[in-house]
Amino acid sequence: DIILVASLLGYKVKYVSTSYFNQSQINMMVEPVLVKNTDVFASTENKYGIIRYYGIYSDVSAFYGKNDGDVIANAIILDIKRVLSDYRQKFMPRYSHIVNGNRHLVSRYLIKPKIMNDFFKNIQEKNLDKIIVSSPISGEALLEHKNEIQFYARIID
Repeated sequence: DIILVASLLGYKVKYVSTSYFNQSQINMMVEPVLVKNTDVFASTENKYGIIRYYGIYSDVSAFYGKNDGDVIANAIILDIKRVLSDYRQKFMPRYSHIVNGNRHLVSRYLIKPKIMNDFFKNIQEKNLDKIIVSSPISGEALLEHKNEIQFYARIID
């Protein structure tokens, strides 16, 4: 029913890895998201993947290609370790890397609550039977109610 609701709203469910700087921390997460059917992320299937990079000086860059599961994951981890290594730290500020998940992000979410309680009633923008589209909320607020959620996906517009 999640896939059907997402499709009716014009989205596709994808698992997306996100990382970003927040003050002196590198935040990383992997979570389900809804991407518009017209977004290039929606068209990646099977062994193909896409990396989208938003830079201060480069605007938006994207890398698309065939990935080989463990091979590409290992390559990415090695690249991250190299960037965070002592060698690189001599030439750039030291950042701590913390897996905060989506705590610092404010977004809309597609949520399937286990039980529709006051929290979900107060944040709902749309009620689609047993699934809601939330108004913008913080990931922190969402995590406070994680035991009451059967499924969620962050909406990327």
